[in-house]
Amino acid sequence: MENRLDPISVVAHYCGMEVDTARRHYKKKWSNYQEWEQRPHAEDYLLFPENMSHAIAIDEVSLTRGELYTIVSSRTRSGRKGKLIAVVAGTKAEDLIAILSKLPKAQRDAVEEVTLDMSPSMRKACESLFLYAKLVTDRFHVVRLSGEAMQKARIDQRWKEIDKENKSILRARKAGKGYKIKTFSNGDTPKQLLARSRYILYKLPHQWTQNQMVRVATLFQAYPEIEKAYRLHLEFRAIYEGTERTQAGKEAPTIDASRESLRPLRLRRRSPRPTLAIRCNGRTARGRSWSRISSSRTATSRTATCTSGATETRRR
Repeated sequence: MENRLDPISVVAHYCGMEVDTARRHYKKKWSNYQEWEQRPHAEDYLLFPENMSHAIAIDEVSLTRGELYTIVSSRTRSGRKGKLIAVVAGTKAEDLIAILSKLPKAQRDAVEEVTLDMSPSMRKACESLFLYAKLVTDRFHVVRLSGEAMQKARIDQRWKEIDKENKSILRARKAGKGYKIKTFSNGDTPKQLLARSRYILYKLPHQWTQNQMVRVATLFQAYPEIEKAYRLHLEFRAIYEGTERTQAGKEAPTIDASRESLRPLRLRRRSPRPTLAIRCNGRTARGRSWSRISSSRTATSRTATCTSGATETRRR
């Protein structure tokens, strides 16, 4: 049992015990939990200084009932064993500094790189604790800002459609006429189309299903500014697809250099509904390849205002 990683239910079955009984015995007898040296402060923090390395990562996670914890882990170890360095309840910089300063100073000074998010409290704590380390922003958080800016272009269009529909209904009432809601060829109304495209825009083109391809084709045809925001998001995301710094450095200048090759996403009209042809350099897109969607009409280019932190709440 010491050499295998089995669920407690399997262990209980082998031992001929009830699962709850096995859990209780494991906690009180087999695991030496009562003699655990970190038991008195386990609810507040856990420290494993033996797992320190020259490259670490720090991030916040929600473990139970929405409570936030700060996790410090080693980036040089893959897998479970030796990965965890510290777990701290909360995200306040003062609490992080007070607890992580318990780690040996020699080990903290030996840290060369810290990967973290864009939280000011995280940065403040890292600057105080790891004096000689280089702080690197995690790519996930940077790309997420780009995705939020893209989604803001969609959200802005949705509120415009809501306001437009409300005004049309009001005019129809004043004129004593009935209002007929506009629908696209796939059966979606403008509000439905913009709402149902939220998760589609987070995907890469080769990940779309057939129905999603039809919906996104209709979306890009009706709202070219969303198409432009989506393409800019893909171009920005491509910078981080490289695994080496030199590769990422070569990728960055291609954003402007490849404008002509990255033609606007277009629609190909087919009866009864428009469908998309996804291609990359004349071939079907695979993996992380770039996609271009062809059609009979060139989408007009407009500037999409992109700011981070957009949420779908009604403007007052």
